[in-house]
Amino acid sequence: MNAESDEVRRKQSELLFATPLVTEKWPDAGELNAYLRELILSRERADTRPRHGYSNVGGWHSPIDLQESLDRELRLVLQRARELATATTEHLLTPAERSRRYRYVVSAWANVSRPGHYNVPHVHTSTWSAVYYVSVPACCAEGSSEGTLELIDPRSAAAMIGMPGRFFATRRTIMPEAGMMVLFPASVMHFVHPFHGVGERISIACDLTLDMP
Repeated sequence: MNAESDEVRRKQSELLFATPLVTEKWPDAGELNAYLRELILSRERADTRPRHGYSNVGGWHSPIDLQESLDRELRLVLQRARELATATTEHLLTPAERSRRYRYVVSAWANVSRPGHYNVPHVHTSTWSAVYYVSVPACCAEGSSEGTLELIDPRSAAAMIGMPGRFFATRRTIMPEAGMMVLFPASVMHFVHPFHGVGERISIACDLTLDMP
């Protein structure tokens, strides 16, 4: 009788409408970041376009053309973004789905923010969004929202639910670190808080669009 009751009472749980978020910290990225910082700042100085906006308020948003660069270090960042998106996708797929062939098309740009600059809430039209942090001001420290990336729960009604833990959280704040890459679905609304201090917040952003032949 107990065995039959246990069989009837078997339960299965899953995360419905879950939103994947992946962070990856690259070891020994200091030399790479020093090179990328100088490269991006030199591109900023050479850019004579009007400072009109994408999602950024203040600061500099490069042309969306880093994917065309032959620079080895820039291509390394984009390749690692592609590899992270591919590995995350394969992890989330079923064994049958993993057998299909697919690849990601990448487009990328650089962002430079200084004190008071920020990015308004926005989404992207790709499959995944990735951001790699090249340089982070010292004022961006644990316990502060300055310079952080914030993701907003796409389920607006979730704000009405009280529940401990993050699985019903309505916002997720990520403290940037130099050498960190963050990957999340491009459809998730996100924005960047301003900071006040010395230095620049420099990042490389990527749109990764699934291409299934």
